[in-house]
Amino acid sequence: MRFPGRVAVLLFLAAPISADVLLTMKSGERYQTPEAPKHKNGMVSFTTTNKRYLTVKESEIAKEEKIVPPAPNHKVDRTDSKQLGAVAREQRAERGISADVAGEHATPPKDASPGDKPPRRTARKTHSKTPPPPPPPPPSEPPPES
Repeated sequence: MRFPGRVAVLLFLAAPISADVLLTMKSGERYQTPEAPKHKNGMVSFTTTNKRYLTVKESEIAKEEKIVPPAPNHKVDRTDSKQLGAVAREQRAERGISADVAGEHATPPKDASPGDKPPRRTARKTHSKTPPPPPPPPPSEPPPES
């Protein structure tokens, strides 16, 4: 039974995803921390990625940036019929073809001037009644008597 493996995967997926923080000091030194630093009483405490614990004044920090890791590249299972839309998007991306996404409004090209408008559709003629029946065929001539 593979129950312990499933529990480990479940715990891994349930764990909060934390982004690294990059602290830049006024002196130019840069420290990368695996979690957000703690601010208290005008001091900032943090642990660097190489397990070094530091406490500095808040006034010594020039910039505090959150580093967001890139999204994982998820390959789509091309044999799964429930993912056909994703498969089609992936194939278009491979070929370098762009397509409008459903729900987004198409924007006019940037080189179009604001005075240019799309051509107007002509109104269709509507019939107030059903058309009259076709005229009856002309009467046939009687056959000649001999």
